[in-house]
Amino acid sequence: MANWAKVSADLEDRFALLGKSENMLEIEIANGSRAQTVVVTHLEGPEGSWLSMFSPICTLDEVPAEKVLIEAETALFGVWTVGNFYGLVHSMPIANLDANELDEPLKLIVKRADSLERKLTGRDDL
Repeated sequence: MANWAKVSADLEDRFALLGKSENMLEIEIANGSRAQTVVVTHLEGPEGSWLSMFSPICTLDEVPAEKVLIEAETALFGVWTVGNFYGLVHSMPIANLDANELDEPLKLIVKRADSLERKLTGRDDL
């Protein structure tokens, strides 16, 4: 998997596709009896081609920012806001990306974001 075309094709084959554009896939990944949304984006910059994954936790107006940051401090991921959502984010270069370097962060971000969503909102909406 050394480019966006291969990565996006692989993700489309394995997961439910919720949305798609030239440089973005919105997928749904099962997590036991729950499901979690992950937005995977291709970014091109001076440092080369990168992949960023964002999994929403809650809306900005649902939970105070301080509480989100405190609860996410052991998440192994960064916390970002995208649109109206707090979520976990992880980015990596695509050039030498192996399957396990994509799969393991995807599994972890889904589990952790889903756990935070449940803890902070008590729901499974995202």
